[in-house]
Amino acid sequence: MASASANLGSNAGNGGAFVFSHGIQTKNGSYDVAEDYPTRDDSLEPGDLVAIDTKERGFVKRSSVALDAGVIGVYSEKPALRLTQDDVAIDGGRAIPVALAGRVPVKVSTENGKIKSGDYLTASSVPGVAMKATKTGNVVGQAMGGYDEQGIGRILVYVRSNSYSGTTASLFERIDITSLNFEQEILTKLLDQKQDGLVSEINTDRIIAGLEIITPKIVADELIVKKIKAEQIEGLEIITGKISSIDSNIASLSAIFNSSKPVVEVVDQVNKEVIAPQALILTSLNVDGVATISADLRVKGSGLVEGIFNIVDTLVTNNLIANGISNFFADVIFKGNVLFESVPTFNNDTGGFAVVKKDSDRVEVAF
Repeated sequence: MASASANLGSNAGNGGAFVFSHGIQTKNGSYDVAEDYPTRDDSLEPGDLVAIDTKERGFVKRSSVALDAGVIGVYSEKPALRLTQDDVAIDGGRAIPVALAGRVPVKVSTENGKIKSGDYLTASSVPGVAMKATKTGNVVGQAMGGYDEQGIGRILVYVRSNSYSGTTASLFERIDITSLNFEQEILTKLLDQKQDGLVSEINTDRIIAGLEIITPKIVADELIVKKIKAEQIEGLEIITGKISSIDSNIASLSAIFNSSKPVVEVVDQVNKEVIAPQALILTSLNVDGVATISADLRVKGSGLVEGIFNIVDTLVTNNLIANGISNFFADVIFKGNVLFESVPTFNNDTGGFAVVKKDSDRVEVAF
């Protein structure tokens, strides 16, 4: 066992400092440096991934979600060097040693694939358990051993909490990157992984790629390209149809004018075949200004006019229902019978009321 000497400084700036003249040896086979953190999570146990507790200042808890960005270390069972204090509690919470560096056993699973030595590890969907990291995000360290079994196990991990940029090793597995369909095979695999629910995000201002970007979907406000190669572009079907119609009309005109027919026959044929009106079918139509229709208008469904409906000439209809007051500013001619279901009200120019008595079939009104 190596000897060590302690030098307690007398000045305030060096009070309690130790200077070791030799290396430190541990008898329990531990090789990690841990620091005590308070927690109120009673489920925490050695080997669990430890994350920042956002509900209490300075406290920690078990990792709770996949790709947990708050993971800072591992609950160390036997730390080689522990930064602690005499009290077993800190700010009223249970003090646990969190390994921040070194080697320590960690709980793992194959949720994101088999683990090999050297793989980076991140939080899985199981609280406190690590899995292989394949996407950009926070990692807790690197595996120093493999794991390919079902359920939860333990492996030795070199603790090194930092940001990870992702790997393509698992993505390119069993894919020939020299094949002509390489990009399509990668895209198919990305679409399959899209369903696993593990979402890794990057928020940045600019991405520069020297070769290519392979992704299932791109959402952009403006896309500037030199060349577009696509199997289908939604929204261009109508334009494509119009272009095809124009090409057909040009071909028809060319054939007509190249014929030896008289001018009158040529004009008549152009009017019938090229300039013939075609039906326009739309699912909806919004007009902000004035819409003018020079021919007839036929509405097969219901119509709704939210403003004033002005008719310059004549309105012909089978039935007319007015829910409010109807004003007639000129004469009104009723060519059929008129039925009043309630008592009508007239002005003072009327002749009053006539009463037909019982057992009578007429009444005389004298003016």
